[in-house]
Amino acid sequence: MRPHATYPNEEGPTIDGDAGWSGVDLRRDPGILPQGLASAAQNLEFRQGGAETRPSFETKAWGQDYALANLEDPALDCDDIDFDLPWGFGEVLGAEDFSNPNGQDMVLLAVKNGVWKIVPHAPPDLIKIEDGTGILTGPVEFVQCFDRVVMLRGEGLPDLVWNPALDFTAGLDAFRPVSQTDARNPDPANTFGDGTQPIPPSTCGALLGSRLWLDFAGDQLGVSDILDYTRFSAAESQLRANAGKADSIVALRPLAEQQMVVFCDDSIFLFQNAVGDLSTLVQAVLTRQHGLAARHAVAQWGNDLWFLAGRSRGVYSLGATAQGLIQAGADPVSAPIDPLLQRVNWGAIGGACAESHDGRFYLAVPLDGATHNNALLVYDGLNQAWAGLWNADFLDVYRFVKVKVGGSWRLAWVTGNSNANRQWHGALVHLGDDLQDWAFGAAQPIVSTLTTRGYGGVLSGSPEWKRFLAADVEVETFYPRLTLTLTASGQRAQTLLDGATPNRTASVKFAGKPVSLDNHDGRLGCADRADYAVLTGDFPLTFGGGVALGRFRRQTLRRRVRARGRYAQVALTCDRGAMRVRGANLQFIITDREDVSR
Repeated sequence: MRPHATYPNEEGPTIDGDAGWSGVDLRRDPGILPQGLASAAQNLEFRQGGAETRPSFETKAWGQDYALANLEDPALDCDDIDFDLPWGFGEVLGAEDFSNPNGQDMVLLAVKNGVWKIVPHAPPDLIKIEDGTGILTGPVEFVQCFDRVVMLRGEGLPDLVWNPALDFTAGLDAFRPVSQTDARNPDPANTFGDGTQPIPPSTCGALLGSRLWLDFAGDQLGVSDILDYTRFSAAESQLRANAGKADSIVALRPLAEQQMVVFCDDSIFLFQNAVGDLSTLVQAVLTRQHGLAARHAVAQWGNDLWFLAGRSRGVYSLGATAQGLIQAGADPVSAPIDPLLQRVNWGAIGGACAESHDGRFYLAVPLDGATHNNALLVYDGLNQAWAGLWNADFLDVYRFVKVKVGGSWRLAWVTGNSNANRQWHGALVHLGDDLQDWAFGAAQPIVSTLTTRGYGGVLSGSPEWKRFLAADVEVETFYPRLTLTLTASGQRAQTLLDGATPNRTASVKFAGKPVSLDNHDGRLGCADRADYAVLTGDFPLTFGGGVALGRFRRQTLRRRVRARGRYAQVALTCDRGAMRVRGANLQFIITDREDVSR
């Protein structure tokens, strides 16, 4: 950047900026943040030192239903259904991913009249409920037990089981009441257990040590026989997590071999040595400072568990120490995004959910008074920093699942029931590779914003007031609409660029010749275009001459500014197309606060 002229007795211009970013810190004052951290980010991921528009949210044909499922819902009138449009599968009551005995990966999605088996690139199938009623009346949980799937419907309702192996011999089987297997003859060591009672109705469960662990009666645990999820012994395999306190079990999660973590409302417990006849089982208290905010607001990440605590209102971790002991972290890992957690509607936090995938931790929460999960808080493990907030107008995360698409695993989620448009209830959405979101075939732009730290702040070595002269932002774009603002400490934001859209036919050269979007002149791939974007509406076009799809244009946005303050922040918003911000800086000189005439 060319140095600006200075007044007498003023030092020459100073430049403060970032050559890239790794994440955000919303908690600390922007003027004291170190290089490489932004003060806010929306719908951005941080890769290779840059901040770029997040992956797309996409519905797929195999993850939705063309109104057929809704015909069986008596609450819907046929006049309400448009048979030319895709629908979700209906009001969702539970969801989980599952691998069946032949290695086929699928998503199980529970609705009132059954459970949909969803396989990518295949038509969905409905698994019936055969318990005498044929319907589900409330939320359910799924637990994979070896080659079976157990459905937990809550206390008072018997557990159901599905045997997918029967698909290959008797067609699609149904969820049926769990029936006890024949009792084993006890061996001398009683290794497998001698349970005589059926497993109790439960609200949550997990598999550990070839045993099914279930909660019941608030704070009690029932542990099945080894390799037999149908039986347990009330005398030897019934445990209590938090005796003497009104602290109900929220979730069960195996952390390592022979270790089960029991999350309660206000405390966390650990059961160790879960082997053999359980005679060596040891219970320990991990913490009584906080419990789990919601049943699915916990995810395993490597050897740790990351979870959202309700009482402390933050994200914490459980992990092994160097001595092999399990320890609960004392400080929240969510401290840098505490201002976002302050916006959470904690009255509706019961539906929050979490998942880890591809080096990232995702937490879905209700923000700004919403009663459904309308925002994702994302932590990037490779950068060891939070990526900020991801959202979209149609976002409603009921439950995270993982799907295998084109040979690669994708993070996906089932949409909830909050949207006024019933078309969205129970649809499957996954992270894609496009530059815009896709909702039932309709494209929606991704609005992304990067707000830098306070340039000229403490990091610049001078706490005095500055006179800001110019801003530079280096950015790569694809068919964008950009807005650039600058905010000096204690002042209103000033707009430097307002909804600017590069002309895709224009040349950046002086007197350069415009290009044709259908490439009939063979110049669509020339290097001097203001924007390289090739859009669907340009077809039919003639390829050749360097034409490439998805090609970004690199440019430097330079603007003169007139502002004073101890520091100033630059914010760049792209509300169409996509952007990759590679760097930003501000040029300023140190001045006196009283000198406001210049």
